[in-house]
Amino acid sequence: MSRRTWFLLGAGFGLVVPTLLNVIQRLGPWHVRPTAYALFQPGLIVLYPFAGLLNSYLFAGLVILLVNAIVFGAASYGLRYGFLLVIAVLLVVNFLLLPPSDARLERNLSVQQKDFERLIQKANQTPSLVRITRDEIEDSEGRKYRDGDAKSPLSAESWREYRELLQKTGMKEGLYRSPQTGQMQFLTTTSVWKVGPIGTFYGYVYCPAQLNAVRTGLLPCRERKNEYDIGDYRYIRLSPEWAILEIFQTRSLIN
Repeated sequence: MSRRTWFLLGAGFGLVVPTLLNVIQRLGPWHVRPTAYALFQPGLIVLYPFAGLLNSYLFAGLVILLVNAIVFGAASYGLRYGFLLVIAVLLVVNFLLLPPSDARLERNLSVQQKDFERLIQKANQTPSLVRITRDEIEDSEGRKYRDGDAKSPLSAESWREYRELLQKTGMKEGLYRSPQTGQMQFLTTTSVWKVGPIGTFYGYVYCPAQLNAVRTGLLPCRERKNEYDIGDYRYIRLSPEWAILEIFQTRSLIN
């Protein structure tokens, strides 16, 4: 095929696939996760610095489609058959960036319930700490400590137990605790951390039973909905105290 034909094929791909993703999201039986939009809509990444200038939703959508067509068309024009390999790589990366299914996360919580309860117990013993990971902790005043720091509020033994519990539960990004409410987020990341601005955190939110009636703090704890999904932030309530959480990379971890 001529390069002109390859360009038209690539441009057509850049126009059709984003439109197909939107149709599936609105009418199909599956949720299209933000990673798929970002990978197959390079226009979103290219135009991200200029988002404030694109006030019209319709105009922004048309510009993004045009940029998609140009980017994929140029890639197809230059790579020709190599463009097919690019598509295959994008599909593989998209698969690796997907979080586990809700059913699998629910099973994991059930199996690791005692370990999560121990993490909650330990975190409540040091209420001044808002973030605890395997290698670093942070207090409510923004002070950070690394393992081995002389002024660390955690003993070496306590830190070692945290690491073991986070490893067993699979929450490699650690836990975030609200000093005001005692609510907690336990987070990890998908198989591939991120590609540029693309990446997903997932895990669990814990809402202390005594605060459930107050409806304050983290979104899954203060909302009455059992399921919430706005694309880059999603949760499903498992019980009054627990919810599955998914956060796309571009959103704040503390919400």
